[in-house]
Parts: sequence; C-alpha cells; structure tokens
Amino acid sequence: MANATWEPERFANLSKLLEESLGLTDESPAFEQLKKQLEKLKPDMAALFEYPGKNPQHRSELEKGTPTINGEKFKVSDDFITEAKKLSDFLEIDEDIASALVHKAAP
Repeated sequence: MANATWEPERFANLSKLLEESLGLTDESPAFEQLKKQLEKLKPDMAALFEYPGKNPQHRSELEKGTPTINGEKFKVSDDFITEAKKLSDFLEIDEDIASALVHKAAP
C-alpha cells in the first residue's frame, strides 16, 4: 500500500527525473534505472488520487493560525489562512494538505 501521508515533497524529484529521461533510448543503461525508479514511485503516484477530504479539526487549527504542515505545527498569517481555506474549499481537500501546498508555494 502507498504511504498514508500526502506531502508535496514526495514528488519533488519527479520533474527532474522525467526531464533527464527525455533523451534516453531503450538500450540505454539509464533507461533501466528510470524504469526501476518509476516502478518504485508507482504506489505514491497512485496515491495522488487518494487524498484526505476536509477535516473539521484541521479547519479549526487553521482558523486559529496553527496548522500542521508536514507533521510540524506552524504559526501562520491571516493571509495564509485565507489562501489555505480557499484552496481546501475549492479542491475539497484536508486543510493541512492545503496549508502544505500554500506553504510550499510561498516565496
């Protein structure tokens, strides 16, 4: 079964891996390595479509300005709270996941 947590960092290297693979041929030794890495990522990629729904407790923590992001409590601004709530509502996802995505996107 795939990892139960949904974190953007789990897929941080996927783009790089795919970019590096563009010039590979079936005969390339690196192609076999790519196949193995993608097979290893397969459960995690499937888990992208299995995300937790909205959570009243996480919503309350977010509204208080103390969401949990990747297992760590954060103190966030009112603007952050507004954006994370919008994202959670729009995508119908857990508020901690929305907070992690807003946090990752912040400069």
